[in-house]
Amino acid sequence: MGNACYYSVEKLLSSSLLSKNLKVRIYKTVILPVVLYGCETWTLTLREEQRLRVFENKVLRKIFGAKRDEVTGEWRKLHNTELHALYSSPNIIRKIKSRRLRWAGHVARMGDSRNAYRMLVGRPEGKRPLGRPRRRWEDNIKMDLREVGYDGREWIHLAQDRDQWRAYVRAAMNLRDHDKSSKDHDKVSNKDKNHDKDYDKDNKNHYRDNKDKDYHKDHDKDNKDHDKDHDKDDKDDDKDNKDHKDQPPAWLSRLRRLPAGLKLRSGADLDNDEDYDKNHNKDRDHDNDCNKDNKDHDKDHNRGNKDHDSNKSHDKDHYNNKDYDKKRDKDKNHMRHLAIA
Repeated sequence: MGNACYYSVEKLLSSSLLSKNLKVRIYKTVILPVVLYGCETWTLTLREEQRLRVFENKVLRKIFGAKRDEVTGEWRKLHNTELHALYSSPNIIRKIKSRRLRWAGHVARMGDSRNAYRMLVGRPEGKRPLGRPRRRWEDNIKMDLREVGYDGREWIHLAQDRDQWRAYVRAAMNLRDHDKSSKDHDKVSNKDKNHDKDYDKDNKNHYRDNKDKDYHKDHDKDNKDHDKDHDKDDKDDDKDNKDHKDQPPAWLSRLRRLPAGLKLRSGADLDNDEDYDKNHNKDRDHDNDCNKDNKDHDKDHNRGNKDHDSNKSHDKDHYNNKDYDKKRDKDKNHMRHLAIA
């Protein structure tokens, strides 16, 4: 409802024909009563209070308009501290809390036969659901009284004294967050000081830059020419490197003779041939296996030669034995002939 009421009078709030005081009066008499209807019974959280502050700041920015920055000359929105300084009346949260305290004192002074007093004092039966308990209306009243300066628990007895309770209601209406506003004001002032310092530095640097414009132009030209020469040198170096890669290494040219079947491979062929290294490693492993097999074969061959030599010696002995037998037979026959004779 508050936004609907605001948009219904938006053209009046942004009109240049009406004064700002008249626009503020329209806000107080047309928009605020609609927004704050029944606020005496509200149970507000911090998030809901923040939303109400945002709504009020939106309306006030529409009323007071934008502000022109003295340094940059640009139009900008007003800060919250500037809005509060221009809008001298209490903000919307202060009004809600004062009205709620006024209604709480009125209910506390009612008799026992009134339903509102019974709802305030009575205790409902049953169990509460699990989780954190919700904020009650009475909790808001106690929080408002703490802000004013009353720390007692029996606020119902305090409300019986009309004059004292009225003083608390007025204090809640006129209470302003001096600490917060002063901190915000200090932050804004520090930002402005820093901005002025930066502006002075920029002016000095701009003055120096105007003097050195010609120097920087000549320097930029020299840099561009130097970059072009450097790029040309890089291209020539790349070409030389490519030609050097295609040529065979110097140590191969010093060799007088090459083994049969050996072919020279250029650097570019070696880079493009990915399988060359793999095949080379396989050939190396194959050569190692062949060398091992040859060594084993030589060992077996040496063993066979030793056995063959032993056989030869055995054959010689056998041949010698045959000659000995022949001689012995000849001697026997000769002895027989001699005996017969």
